[in-house]
Amino acid sequence: MSHSDNNNFCALPFAHTLINVQGTYQICCRHPTPKEHAININHAPLEQWKKSKYYLQVKDSFLKNEKHPGCKNCWDLESLGQQSMRKRTSKDFQIMKVNKQSDRLYHLEIQLGNLCNLSCLMCSEMYSSAISAENKKLGIKILEQKDLTWTGTAFINLNKILTLNPRIISIAGGEPLYSKQLLNLLHDLPASFCKRTVLNINTNATVWHDHWEQVMQKFKLVRFTFSLDGTMGLYEYIRYPSSWNTVMHNIQQIVKMHNVKSQVNCVVQNLNICYLSDIIKWCRDNNIWITLSQLSNPSFLRLTNLPPSLKTQAITNLEKCQTFDNLSAHTAEFVKSCQTQLLESQQIHDSGADWEKCVSYLNMRDQVRNNSHKKFLTY
Repeated sequence: MSHSDNNNFCALPFAHTLINVQGTYQICCRHPTPKEHAININHAPLEQWKKSKYYLQVKDSFLKNEKHPGCKNCWDLESLGQQSMRKRTSKDFQIMKVNKQSDRLYHLEIQLGNLCNLSCLMCSEMYSSAISAENKKLGIKILEQKDLTWTGTAFINLNKILTLNPRIISIAGGEPLYSKQLLNLLHDLPASFCKRTVLNINTNATVWHDHWEQVMQKFKLVRFTFSLDGTMGLYEYIRYPSSWNTVMHNIQQIVKMHNVKSQVNCVVQNLNICYLSDIIKWCRDNNIWITLSQLSNPSFLRLTNLPPSLKTQAITNLEKCQTFDNLSAHTAEFVKSCQTQLLESQQIHDSGADWEKCVSYLNMRDQVRNNSHKKFLTY
């Protein structure tokens, strides 16, 4: 069965495994495993997940051309005309000829704990140890760090998975380049393995040094995704306490490498929707592809959660984006979708409760950071 014969087909359940920050096996990063079906790398090898009731149920739904409810994120994005994880990964899997008969691990995705040096405003302690530390100061800490730490058993199971020779390894976190454990893990991989393996790294690009460059040179191809949600001061505000100049320097060093391809991922939210043209222009000026993704959680940071004056400002900025020459189809479609959502939201009576919640949240973070969102959101 080809992809065209099955319009709901997703290759991820047939050729991909994700291990999240807590060590739980998942179909992908957009498909959380229900708690009652959770299987953890700290206690179980990959084979146990592959034989589990839930995993087999998801595969079966795609064999029947059904839309599994656990894949709601992709179905929702596609209904808005936006690029979903399912569609974004389809090209790689088509090249590797993944179909319903496939049962090989082609793509391994690892979220190696929550160790991170930034406290991004849209992030949570699940994905950032820095947010966890800040939450402790604020008295709103929920998770314990020990619950987000991989054990020795986890690394034994991970090394067994690597013997399956996945063709693609994707690493996120946390901040991968901030992890000495990851550096050591990649350093110890055999050169023969690395030469036939594509490595994907999602990074905030705040950390880069010679040891990382030496490790990256071992791989056939390294695809970097830089997390940039704005430029200059806005970037530093959203991804506190980053330095725009440091990040720019590191990106310049990384893209020079002969085996590196790079892109930017921008998480679009109410904090940056009024300035979206700036990051699109920066990517165009630096000849770096940009992928735009829409934030859904926390809901009070969604792009439509703005007072009327800022919605008008956002719509104007999106119109500016549309005047750029040679805008990619992905960017053009995304911008149009955001504009439609904002225009439609203007017609709906809004009590303003979500915006008040947003302002309260920003004020709370601003106070401990000696910062102010009003530098960027004037209302």
